[in-house]
Amino acid sequence: MPSRRLLTAVAAGVAATALIGSAGALGAGSQTVSCKGGASQCTAKVSLAGGASNKAITVKLTDTNLHLASKSAPKADKGAYSISKAKYTMGGSMYTFTLNAVGSIPKGTMLTLIFKAK
Repeated sequence: MPSRRLLTAVAAGVAATALIGSAGALGAGSQTVSCKGGASQCTAKVSLAGGASNKAITVKLTDTNLHLASKSAPKADKGAYSISKAKYTMGGSMYTFTLNAVGSIPKGTMLTLIFKAK
């Protein structure tokens, strides 16, 4: 019969594994999206559904002279997400940022990013 200490250690390991698994389900990792449009303007959509935890997002821009003109999400989700560490890379052809969003955001909810020529 296993000792009580061994059973406690096994139970703790199972709980830690479950916790790590659920954190991964919140969207940790990375995602690359393509911006749709032309050289003067493009639009990228990033899903907020189910949340995100320090998720690295890369937007492939349609040209190197574009800048972020606006970002929007449904009003009900205002304050439910944040963007940090935003920067342009690859000579301005990529826009990267870190996304955090609460897990209660419903399926189909999108963050829309509009880029326009400088």
